[in-house]
Amino acid sequence: MLDIPERIIVMTFDYLKDQKGLICEDGNNIIYLPPFYHSEIGISKRIYDISTCKSITDNIDLKSALNEIQKRNQMTYDETQILAIKNAVNSKFSVITGRPGVGKTTITKAIIDIFKSLNKRIILAAPTGRAAKRMTEPCKVEAKTIHRPLEGDHTGKFSKNE
Repeated sequence: MLDIPERIIVMTFDYLKDQKGLICEDGNNIIYLPPFYHSEIGISKRIYDISTCKSITDNIDLKSALNEIQKRNQMTYDETQILAIKNAVNSKFSVITGRPGVGKTTITKAIIDIFKSLNKRIILAAPTGRAAKRMTEPCKVEAKTIHRPLEGDHTGKFSKNE
């Protein structure tokens, strides 16, 4: 595909490994550029740290809380939504994904309502301004881009840490 002799590619690959220009794992089956390797290691360590923190929802009656929220919002969650809400509230780290219309915003609002009922401070962040704007109204909490709560500047540096 590159129209380069295989020996040149192998030599270049070996040279980059020796010079630490590539990081290889699993017998060279997984290859990283160093910044991406270190980012992934750092992110996985941070997720692990978060997941081993003390839970703030151990003493909550989640079934009652969900029933109250459904009454207040005049909404009935389906089984999948209830499971997603329970998992997110009981987990210390959660990612909510899905195609349009599956209820990501509905689930997010329920999670927010549960944490509000526990008098917890809510910070709602989104990757883009447009996504933040779309979440603000239905969730009834101002959403911001991820950079704002972390106080990011135009150079990519942040004033806030963990």
